[in-house]
Amino acid sequence: MADEEDKYVYIKVRLERADYERLKDAAARDGFSNPTDYATWILVNTIRGGFREGLSGESAAKIAASIERRIMDLLNPYTGKIDEINLKLSRIIEVLEEGLQPKSQPMMDARPVAQQQGKAGRERFEQRSGALERLKSEGVLFQEDAGWIRVPEKFFSSLEKRGAVVLKIGEEYVAVDRDYWENFVNTLRSLDVADSIEAEKALQAEIGEKAGRLFRKLVRSGLAVFDEDKGMWILYLPP
Repeated sequence: MADEEDKYVYIKVRLERADYERLKDAAARDGFSNPTDYATWILVNTIRGGFREGLSGESAAKIAASIERRIMDLLNPYTGKIDEINLKLSRIIEVLEEGLQPKSQPMMDARPVAQQQGKAGRERFEQRSGALERLKSEGVLFQEDAGWIRVPEKFFSSLEKRGAVVLKIGEEYVAVDRDYWENFVNTLRSLDVADSIEAEKALQAEIGEKAGRLFRKLVRSGLAVFDEDKGMWILYLPP
């Protein structure tokens, strides 16, 4: 027992309160349950040039998960572009196949057609008006949640002309109420958390579930990136 005790030496470290809080945040971010273990790991790792012996499997798993999330954040923009290219190729093939098929146009009475077009126009107007009210109420409208939209480009363009912020994220349109968008951008810029999952949780807690969902889509498309030099999230959106 005495030999076992002789193997270890205990040291006492004095830190300012602000530095201790930073150490706690860094320990939690890297998967350690307490700052003492984290400080020991840093010291031993620096001296030995390797990882501290006795690192728990749980802590190692958390560190691995953090690294994996950051790698995925880097890879997601490129995989998104590949998916976008595949989707466009599929649509081109569909258009070519349709062009090879003979089409016949049956005779139709002009009056019912005009009535149908008028009815369709009224329905589109009602849908856009309702969508604008819904946007003001909910803050965000995702195209994938609105299967009733027949021509997404025209629909979202109409919302944009009426004051909404419209984003093109990959192949999907997203409309955001202008006030909601300003709150989203300001809150995002105030975050100093580099981990995208933690930043998403912070946005959800501050603004709501749709803010986190919007942020996740922006990150995966490479439109939201954490700038290590500035210590803040940057949005890369077209003018």
